[in-house]
Amino acid sequence: MTSQLKTAWKLLAITAAVLSFGIAKSSLAANDGPYVGVSGELVIGPGTVSYPGNFYNLANDGRFSFGAAAGYIYKNFGIEAKYQDLGSQHQTGLNGVSTNTGTFGGKFIGVNGLYFIPVNDGKQDFYVGIGAGSLQTSLKTTGLSVSQNELALNLAAGVRMNLTKNFAVTVEANHLTPVTHGLANTGLYNTGFTIVSLGLVAGF
Repeated sequence: MTSQLKTAWKLLAITAAVLSFGIAKSSLAANDGPYVGVSGELVIGPGTVSYPGNFYNLANDGRFSFGAAAGYIYKNFGIEAKYQDLGSQHQTGLNGVSTNTGTFGGKFIGVNGLYFIPVNDGKQDFYVGIGAGSLQTSLKTTGLSVSQNELALNLAAGVRMNLTKNFAVTVEANHLTPVTHGLANTGLYNTGFTIVSLGLVAGF
C-alpha cells in the first residue's frame, strides 16, 4: 500500500473518529435535492511513473488546479459526478539520471456515492465517499509520447459548512488509485494522486 493511499485511509479514519464524538440529533444532513459545485485544488503525486523498462521521476511538490461537480442528495445519501484536472508535473529524472525535459499530466472523470452526517445542529456535515471513474494520464518526454485511460478508485472524506439553505463551502481530501494498470503493473503505471480541495456548492 502506497504512502499516499495510507494517508487517504488515515483521513477517513480521523473523520470517522470525529463523527463518533460529534454526531448531532438532527435526522437529516445537507438539504435534499440537486447541487453543483466548483473547487480549487492542491494536487500531490505521483512521485514516479514507470513505462515498461523505464522509471521517470517527477516534480512532486504539489500544484494548484480545479474541479467541478454535480450531484443529488436524498436523506443523507448522495451521488456525485466529478471532474478533476490533475495538472502537469515536470520530469526531473530518468532511471536515476537527472533531466529537466518532459511532463506528466492527468484528468479524472468519475462518480462517487456519498454519505452525509450532520453535526452542530446541521450547520456542518461530515461526509465520506467511494466511487470510480476514468483516469486519463499522459507522459511526454524526449523520444516518447504515451497516454492512456484506465479505471481508478476514488476515496473521499470532507466537511460541508452550510452558509445558507442553498450555499455551502466544502473542504475535501480524496485519493485516486489506478486499478487497471496499477494492479497489472503494465502500461503507464503510477501510484495515484492525492487531492485536497476547497469548494463552493450551490443547491436547488
